[in-house]
Amino acid sequence: MISVSGHLDSAKLRLLRLRELRGEERIIYLYRFVSFGLTSCVFLLKDSTDPRLYQWGVVTVLFAESLFVSDMYRRNRLNKVVIQMIILIETLGIAALVAFTGGIESPFIWFAVSPVLIAATLLNPYYSWANLVFYLLCAICSYEWLYPKPHLSIWGLLRQNLDVMLILVLLTLAVQLYSAYASQATQKARQLRAQQDELQRTNHALEQANQELAVTSARERASMQEMISLYQAVQEVTSEDDVNALAQIFADYTTELTHRQKSFIWMPGDGEGGSAILKTCPQSDASQQAFSLELERLWGLLQDCREPTKVTLLGNGYVVTMVRSSSTRFALLGHDASMDGDNASPPDGNLQGLQPPASWRDRLQGLQPLRSSSRDPLQPLLVLAELCGVILERRKLEKAAQRLLVSEEQNRIAGEMHDNVSQRLFSVVYALHALNKSWPNLPPEDVKSQLAVITETAQAATQEFRRTIYHLSSRHQPENLLRHRLLEYLDEVRDLNGIDLDLDFSGDEQAATPDMKPIIYRVVAEAVGNAIRHGQCTRLRVEVRFGETGVQLRVEDNGCGFNPVVLLRCNVVGLGLQNMKSLVQTHAGRFDIESAVGKGTLVKVEMKYPQYQVGFGGAM
Repeated sequence: MISVSGHLDSAKLRLLRLRELRGEERIIYLYRFVSFGLTSCVFLLKDSTDPRLYQWGVVTVLFAESLFVSDMYRRNRLNKVVIQMIILIETLGIAALVAFTGGIESPFIWFAVSPVLIAATLLNPYYSWANLVFYLLCAICSYEWLYPKPHLSIWGLLRQNLDVMLILVLLTLAVQLYSAYASQATQKARQLRAQQDELQRTNHALEQANQELAVTSARERASMQEMISLYQAVQEVTSEDDVNALAQIFADYTTELTHRQKSFIWMPGDGEGGSAILKTCPQSDASQQAFSLELERLWGLLQDCREPTKVTLLGNGYVVTMVRSSSTRFALLGHDASMDGDNASPPDGNLQGLQPPASWRDRLQGLQPLRSSSRDPLQPLLVLAELCGVILERRKLEKAAQRLLVSEEQNRIAGEMHDNVSQRLFSVVYALHALNKSWPNLPPEDVKSQLAVITETAQAATQEFRRTIYHLSSRHQPENLLRHRLLEYLDEVRDLNGIDLDLDFSGDEQAATPDMKPIIYRVVAEAVGNAIRHGQCTRLRVEVRFGETGVQLRVEDNGCGFNPVVLLRCNVVGLGLQNMKSLVQTHAGRFDIESAVGKGTLVKVEMKYPQYQVGFGGAM
């Protein structure tokens, strides 16, 4: 009893899982148990000569069979062969039950339809019709054989139960039609669900792609602004005196664009074993010297390497690339590799450490060039290296052009001096020599006349010499070059951005030293660019005043402004502000910013002429 009860409880639990079935299958199983309940009640309540224990035994066994078979159907509904076997076994069992409980008049004839309906749902429709015909034949034949009535023939029995058979046929047909419709609906629902899942996956992929695109676009815009700022920063840094500033600018922008903590640019000296320029994070002098020595040795090994290379310098990992043009190798540009996990000792075959005692030529075999792509984090380093190469090549060509101009000017001056001053001076010398020999024999009037001619010739030579010097002096050039360039730049900014822009330029710009003028232009360009890009201003005023002791610069806008105190406290000063500050400080100048949120920004710069720089200087 305990095992039977446990089996029934387990079967009931399985019955609860019928909710997982499709709609038509659930209806069929519901019909099975409803028909079982009704037919069992009719079987127990009708008058019968059978013992009560026999009747209850039949109902109990049939209930257990229903639970077991229903669970088997549920478990194997996708296995056609197993379903066929279960239907065959159940059909034979229920056919025997119908035969011994009244044949065609048995109340279980309605329960016998359950396998027929299941066959109509899970198998080919022919199985259900064959099953139904078999049930009807068994019910009629068993009734005729087990419960014969002399006055009723078999055809009369068929006519008498024609309505029952018609209901069974229509019920089977209805289930088949419903099953076919439900199968199509289920298939379409699955297709729609699959399409919905595909759309959701596609939508999710599109959302991720949009997010990545937004992040990439933001990074590209930020990188583009930084590259524009970098170009503005270096466009005036081309002279020999500004090579330190150029190195500092590229080291700073390498740190910013690659998002690394350390960066450097190393340039070999002009002479054998000459000095080099190195810009890295603050280190001791000994570390700087050792680092520069390592790079000097590495310089000879990377002459033919055109890809970024991983190396280990002083125990730390770095990514280094050569700065070159089509004809010249200029420098080594690199940054630390700590974010790639290369700060520690490199793995074998990936990065060969550049440390004694191995020879440098052997260590070169262990260096591995890093291939880059458009989405590679090495791309900013390559772009910076190319830009640096272009700028250094331009600087080289400008220096060559300057030497050519100087040489041409020297030749022109030599020609003028030879054709004019030299000839006159030669005439004066020759006339004095002749007069020195002949003056004792000449009358005083002739001597005076000769001296007058010599004096006029000497004065003409002196005037020609002064005229040449006058034309060579930059102070006597008719144009104010700085004012002209500022006007051109501000006119372009006004036309491109549609803002109101005023320039107040006063004083003699020739009072400033040549190296001060590029700084003034750079600060104006940087401040104006920041006001437009970040401040979103609509009005700008630029004041440049050359005084007796120095130059004063003011750039004021009506943009959104910011809080300089918060900016400094959070240590997020941008490269533009840092560049302006560094440029002004290289000339011992003062750099200040006054700004507030919603109230615009005022950039103030003051630089003294060299003779007035003692005790002067300071910055924000």
